[in-house]
Amino acid sequence: MNAITIEHDQETMNQIGPSPSTIRLQFSHVSDVLPGLEAAVQSLIGAANRDRRCGILIVRHGPGDYTATLDPSVKFGETETRILA
Repeated sequence: MNAITIEHDQETMNQIGPSPSTIRLQFSHVSDVLPGLEAAVQSLIGAANRDRRCGILIVRHGPGDYTATLDPSVKFGETETRILA
């Protein structure tokens, strides 16, 4: 089973408008990871284009557990990946 949770960070929302700023993804099948991450990035691109101050950060928290978020530490137009576990 896969789960996707969209979280709205109020500070980021005030900057970029009514779009999700963080998407939490959990996958139970490895074959779902890449398509799920690509879909999350695509859904954040619109907000990133409006803001033009944040890039997209993908973080792997553990097996099958990821977040995709708009992050000001990532240059606009770029996507970075970090692995925590």
